[in-house]
Amino acid sequence: MELYNAYISLYAIDKNIEKGLKSKFSKLKFKSYQETINEKNADLKSDAIIVWPNSVVNKKVLDKMPKLKAIFAASTGTNNIDLDECTKRAIIVKNCPTYSSNAVAEMAITLAFSGLRKIEIANRYARELNYAQNKREIFAGGELSGKTCAILGTGNIGALIAKKLICLGCNVLAYSRSENEELVKSGVKYGTLAQILPKTDIVFIALPANRETFHLVNDKVFAIVKKNVGVVNIARGEIIDSRALYEALPNISFAALDVIEDEPIIWIHKRPRKVIEKLAKHDKVLLLPHIGASTIEAQENLKKELIKNIEEFLSM
Repeated sequence: MELYNAYISLYAIDKNIEKGLKSKFSKLKFKSYQETINEKNADLKSDAIIVWPNSVVNKKVLDKMPKLKAIFAASTGTNNIDLDECTKRAIIVKNCPTYSSNAVAEMAITLAFSGLRKIEIANRYARELNYAQNKREIFAGGELSGKTCAILGTGNIGALIAKKLICLGCNVLAYSRSENEELVKSGVKYGTLAQILPKTDIVFIALPANRETFHLVNDKVFAIVKKNVGVVNIARGEIIDSRALYEALPNISFAALDVIEDEPIIWIHKRPRKVIEKLAKHDKVLLLPHIGASTIEAQENLKKELIKNIEEFLSM
């Protein structure tokens, strides 16, 4: 791709990242949109686009962009992009697979601590200056050290979660398509869901979202988990069947979620919103607005990975 001719459209991209890209590639033509991409603002002049994970790039959007050669996802996942359509059109899709690994892994540990220690409930009482001396059992939680934890998915983020849990004195089990030899040497034991979940105190979900993992955590899974298990999801919401999770809440300790099933996805119908609203209001659910990657360090890493991806595109 010739440097002077490249036209890149940015959709809902952080201003600091936008500034860094424009400084690095001062000779490129950039067009910025505050909104996420849609059929109306799809820029037909674009050779490439940069999109946030809440931008859905589907067939209708791609039809509006005949010159498009590359999509740069400012995210780890690409489940918001129709990869099959991109393949048909010879459109390159590049993500930023490691920029937020540590930030998200730390968030997973934070959520586990918060769920175990009932931080949300305690904070609610404290804000009302209600120290509930006669109800201290409300705040009685558990300690992470010594717990048996299962990690579903041991890619970049899952592997980091495993390492941090080992340092915190946890026993770690894992479920993944392939085994990480370094983790195995550290004592992590791999197995099937049926083998590891009945032994697990806390389940960490760190899988990619695709057709194979859609609703992987469902009624069957909640039927075999240990009573009072904790659930931490820092991956994608649709990996958990929201209805199944809601119905399982009486038998689990907590569900600490940075993601929920109602976020943008393109290849399935969304879960009815009533189920999401019930989960969001439940005392056993700690819900965050998908902020696992929201650290200063991760955003700097994101900028660097986007620059690398654009440089590779321009050198083709």
